[in-house]
Amino acid sequence: MNKLVYVIFLFILAFIIHFIIWRVSLPKKNHTIGLLKIFFGVLIAGIFFSRIYSSVSFLGLSLPQGFSEYLLISFSYGALVLAYIVSYSAIEVDSPSLLIVLYISKAASSGLTKEKIEKIMTNDFLVRPRIDDLLRDKMLFLDKGIYRITPKGVLLANIFIFYRKLLNAPKGG
Repeated sequence: MNKLVYVIFLFILAFIIHFIIWRVSLPKKNHTIGLLKIFFGVLIAGIFFSRIYSSVSFLGLSLPQGFSEYLLISFSYGALVLAYIVSYSAIEVDSPSLLIVLYISKAASSGLTKEKIEKIMTNDFLVRPRIDDLLRDKMLFLDKGIYRITPKGVLLANIFIFYRKLLNAPKGG
């Protein structure tokens, strides 16, 4: 139980630091790397703190000690952080489904016609921001008007292809 409380404490601390940093100055590119630095920096600091102050009690619980406890905390915390980072991407970019619901909600009781929704949800609105993200994150590059995939983009695509095969999911989006 001590280890679980410590993992949750470290995660909440990292989340607060992440929130403050993002409010002060949102990173211009690659938010994922920024999140990894913050969250794993807090983990390293937390392990360092618990090694130095091992005799101190934390919220009435003893701090973790020993390699096996640090390893368990690291794996548990890492899983929690990676789950957060995956879900963060859904918050970072507006999903088409969420935007449709928001537009219909703003229209209130009058609703929106199918034609109005189709007018709003164009490729410039849906596809262009994703292409811009891929360019910014160096997954693609533009070469004489042709988009080409980078080695980093190939790696990401292969991860998704492997995962879809693992789940026996059909091809497509």
